[in-house]
Amino acid sequence: MRFSGFLQPELYWTKIEVINKIVLLEKMVKGIRHEFALSMTDEEIVQKILQREEERPTILGECFWVPHFRIPDLEDLIIAVAFPKKPFAVGGNDIKGVFLILTGPSRSTLYLNALSALSTVVGDSTFCKKVQEGLDFENFCDFLDERNIHIKKDLTLRDIMSTEVHVVHEDQNLEEVLDFFVKYQLSYAPVVNSQNRFIAEINMIDIMRVGMPAYTSGLPTMNFLSSFEPFEELLKHEKDIFVRQIMRKPEVVLHPDTSIVEAVFEFTNHRRRHLPVADGETIVGVVSYMDMLNKVLRR
Repeated sequence: MRFSGFLQPELYWTKIEVINKIVLLEKMVKGIRHEFALSMTDEEIVQKILQREEERPTILGECFWVPHFRIPDLEDLIIAVAFPKKPFAVGGNDIKGVFLILTGPSRSTLYLNALSALSTVVGDSTFCKKVQEGLDFENFCDFLDERNIHIKKDLTLRDIMSTEVHVVHEDQNLEEVLDFFVKYQLSYAPVVNSQNRFIAEINMIDIMRVGMPAYTSGLPTMNFLSSFEPFEELLKHEKDIFVRQIMRKPEVVLHPDTSIVEAVFEFTNHRRRHLPVADGETIVGVVSYMDMLNKVLRR
């Protein structure tokens, strides 16, 4: 469905005078209540939004704020839009536009897809310029429609996966990989070859396994081995051990259009924390169980 189809002129404000985020939220929530029946009071909704945003404000680009809240019995996806006359501060950012979204538990997928669509909008270099010039409601809807901005009904990995993928190369040694993991706080990485084709994966379990003596694999406990000796040997030879020697073929490779339900099945069925997302031989993303928590269950 077109993004513009979720908007209405009564919930669209441009060049609005704003003292702070609280005053703006109060005005936007009041406008929503005038159009929709809500089970919570304006004050309750504003406070819940502020509590959630204190924990982790949702900022798109550098200057667009997307406060949101799930009202338990709400069956609609409500989007209100405001462009202040002057920027105001949220989380250290100068906010030039606000997209307030109210929804219910049964509309979580639509919310996430609305967020994905908004990411596309604010990523358009001409959008910020037009916002500063001032867009009336009709021109704003035309802007969205001209760029074919839609809100999908289905949620896929494309909407939640991490696209900033840190890869390692098969000819790197363990010293380089460990330094790389520390630098980016990683525990998993896809492996590519000299042509940057996705060929394997490696994680900290694979690396730690190298440091354990072969005979320990069949033992029920390692209580008798208290020294650091196995890892001392690993550290001595980390320049001589290469990724290609310990990497493994991925047991599961997902596509960007894989459904969330299918991804959850793969996570649970294979007891994985990370799964690679590829388009052919090109790695395009990584999805983790924390993405499921942060972007689906608790977004």
